[in-house]
Order: sequence, then structure tokens, then C-alpha cells
Amino acid sequence: MTKSGPCKTPPIAGQEFCRWHDPALEEERKAASRRGGQMRSMTQDVELREELPEDLKSIRALTRLLEAAIHGLWKDRIEPKKATALGGLVKTLRDLLIDLDLEERVARLEAALEGRHEARP
Repeated sequence: MTKSGPCKTPPIAGQEFCRWHDPALEEERKAASRRGGQMRSMTQDVELREELPEDLKSIRALTRLLEAAIHGLWKDRIEPKKATALGGLVKTLRDLLIDLDLEERVARLEAALEGRHEARP
């Protein structure tokens, strides 16, 4: 019996239970479930990797990455924990890209000002 009534799977030949309810096969079912979970995780990683932009050095690329993650989450291809972690990493990377851009701009301005001072007699 199951929670919703009698099991519809036929019993194993010569046995009382089907393969899903046979107490003797409990360890085998647990091992198969673990393998299935590992394969799902590996599949998610591969699918996300295939959608990753090659160059993550632009806001546009980060936007594409987040769009892929949102789509994967919506379609149940990415676990919510991974999507949350990815969102945090994208935000951090975006902040670093902004900081890097500001540092480069300040360095160019300083170099230009230094050049002006040297050019004066």
C-alpha cells in the first residue's frame, strides 16, 4: 500500500513487493537516488557552463549571465542555492568592474595632468 492506495507496480517475480517497496532493496534504492542527485548536479553545471558568456568583463556579459541563470531557475535546471550564489558573485564582479574602470579613468586623468605640468615652462 502507498499513501494514495495500492501500488500499481507489479511485484518482483516470486516476491511480495515491487522493486520500489521491497525492504530488501532499500540500500540499492538509496544508492540509486544518490547517483541521480549527483548526475542532476553535474548536468546543471554543464548546462550553466554552456550558457556562460566567455568574457565576463562587461555589464552586458553579466546581464546575459544573469538572464541565463534566471531562465535556468525558472525551468528548474538550476538549484535556487546556486542561483543565489551566482547572483552574489555577479554583483561582486560588477562592483569590481566599476572600481577597475574608475581606477583606470583616474590614472588617465592623473597622467594627463602630469603631462600638462611638465609641458609648462
